[in-house]
Amino acid sequence: MTDLQTRERLVNIVPGGDAPVRKPPAPQSAPDGGLTGRDILRIVRRRKWLIIVSVAVFFIMAFAGTWFWLKYAPRYTASAYVGILARNARVMDETVRMVGKTKLEIIKKSYVQMALREAVLKRALGQDVVGGGNSLDRIRQTDYFKVDKANIITRLQKDIKVASVRDTKLIVISMNGPNPRQLPNIVNAVAQALVTENHQGTSSDRVKRIRHFQETLDRLKTEQGILRKRIQDLIGASEVPMMRGRRNIQDVQLQTLGAELTGLELARAQSEAGLKAHLEQEQAGTLPASPTVLRALDLDPIVRSLRNSQENLQIELETLIERLGDGHRRAKTTRDRLANVRNSLAAKEKELIALQISAIRQQREAELAAITERLLAVRSKYNEAASEARDLAVRLGKIEEFTQERQRRESEINQLDSAVLRFTLTLQADAPMEIEGLAEIPKKPSWPKWTVTIPLGVFLGLVVGLGLAILLELIDTSIKSPSDVSRRINLPLLGMIPHEDDLDEEIEDMRTALLSRQDSLVGEAFRQVRTCLLFSGPPSERRSLMVTSPSPGDGRTVVATNLAACIAHGGRKVLLVDANFHQPTIDQLFPQAPQGGLSSALVGQADWTDLIHQVEENLYVLASGPLPPNPAELLGSEQMGTVISEMTAQYDQVLFDAAPMLVVTDPAVLSTLVDGVILVVRAGASTYGVVQRARDMLMRVGAHVIGAVLNGVRVTAGGYFRKSYDTFYEYRGEQAQLPEK
Repeated sequence: MTDLQTRERLVNIVPGGDAPVRKPPAPQSAPDGGLTGRDILRIVRRRKWLIIVSVAVFFIMAFAGTWFWLKYAPRYTASAYVGILARNARVMDETVRMVGKTKLEIIKKSYVQMALREAVLKRALGQDVVGGGNSLDRIRQTDYFKVDKANIITRLQKDIKVASVRDTKLIVISMNGPNPRQLPNIVNAVAQALVTENHQGTSSDRVKRIRHFQETLDRLKTEQGILRKRIQDLIGASEVPMMRGRRNIQDVQLQTLGAELTGLELARAQSEAGLKAHLEQEQAGTLPASPTVLRALDLDPIVRSLRNSQENLQIELETLIERLGDGHRRAKTTRDRLANVRNSLAAKEKELIALQISAIRQQREAELAAITERLLAVRSKYNEAASEARDLAVRLGKIEEFTQERQRRESEINQLDSAVLRFTLTLQADAPMEIEGLAEIPKKPSWPKWTVTIPLGVFLGLVVGLGLAILLELIDTSIKSPSDVSRRINLPLLGMIPHEDDLDEEIEDMRTALLSRQDSLVGEAFRQVRTCLLFSGPPSERRSLMVTSPSPGDGRTVVATNLAACIAHGGRKVLLVDANFHQPTIDQLFPQAPQGGLSSALVGQADWTDLIHQVEENLYVLASGPLPPNPAELLGSEQMGTVISEMTAQYDQVLFDAAPMLVVTDPAVLSTLVDGVILVVRAGASTYGVVQRARDMLMRVGAHVIGAVLNGVRVTAGGYFRKSYDTFYEYRGEQAQLPEK
């Protein structure tokens, strides 16, 4: 029996014997192995202390790490500012107004790139000094220089950051490092070297450079004008977009003509082949009669007259032969006339066929000639269009080439314009570049920052805590929630039983909870199980039920005894039978029960009816009796089937408290004789694999598994009974306070 078949048998709810069948909605659960948002929320609530501890640990680590980092290895940043056209503000304003901010930003970027050139850094190191008194050797006195002298230039290019301050005349030179006193020396040396390198060239040299750039600029502008004139000559009166549009039209026209040319060549080949085959068949005399020829024969009056005469003479000849005989003179005369008519008809048909064949041949020759003429015309038009398209493509190609060349020249012109402008500004200004602000010893570390490390630590703690919580939840294969029962085990959930440690009532023994405290939360839980069991199918098909579990300690006896008491309180006559021969419990719970039990009745030592003990109204129990040597064979015997039939005939409900499924084979044998099986699962203890093996074992023997009862559900954060507990006790408290009427 498959899982699907079992579930289909369980969804039919019959309130009464004659009530209509209703199907409850299938339980909604996440796909097997997946986590829904509700599952994640439950995990967070269940593992909230783990997440809180993780966040706290990472917060402390971030705090301590940041503190130690700031104390023993902080990072400082020193920055120097260099200004362009610092002294001549008028020139600066005129320049901005003349060239715009965009080109001025380009000039500033050129100085940014210049700051990290090897020549500037060598000047900063004092290796390229003009005039012994202007030595810039402050970097050589730092520990930064002494660490790796050979690669000092490469290190400076990597560690020093130069950037342009947008919408200002400033360039910032900065460096990050652990020594706050030496950083300003390095940064100020590089800034001074950049200013000195910028002032290195003389005015005459710059004038020569400007003149050279201007000559090159004029030459490029002249070449650009020539290119523009060539483009205009190629374009003529039209524009390039119009030429490209005409080129597209020509491409479409060429495609159309090419398709028509291909079709005409194919039609010509077919026409030539048809004409050739026609001539060969005509010469060989094997040309079949076409419908046109046959229709022409049918319409010719002479042929039709001869055919009618032939038919009449044939009928007359057959009549004469029948009346006068084949050798009679009139029959011979009629036969001769018939032969003459046939000869005349054959000659006329041959003549007409020859005329029709000749007409068809002439028609095909005319069609071939027309196709050939059209083919030559289309081919000529195609060649003309292709030639025009090639010429236009050549012109467009040259225009594109000249346009690209003109754009390249324009780029060179713009670069030369910038160079001329930069040198011109240098000549016009008293000091085109000077230091606006020297780097000072930083008072506070620039890294690490509390505003970054603390939030980052909290975020990492939250991520790690949530990840550990989900990982622990996935590693834990125990069944904890109702969704686990329907999703993992694929069985309907009949109810959930709370853990005894979470109850407000004092219950000495959970196995007899309903006998001592009917108004407790346990009683309400078992009444829910009774309701689900009652509506799981027709009562006539639920007379005998077996209660079992995968492993010992799952609470089979708790469910069996309390469920029996709950059903008895509902007004039905219930018999509870202890079918666990290995570890019986009914005789311990009810010591007043007679000696002997089920085993005694099965071996014929006593009648089972004499061993019944009435606990209270509608509730009867039958102990297991002495341990037999072969309990599995005894439970699977015909006598057991007879006893069950007799029990169901006298009692409304018979419950068997069986042994664990995965320990002994007794429950598997007994499950084939009862109407249904209730599987008890211990929350937090029973694992998926264990419960699935027990379910599969029942399915293989053909047992009817009605559903599962989740026992021992704890009231914990993220649990499934907290709100139910609170609501139940609050409601019961309010009910107790109501005044008597």
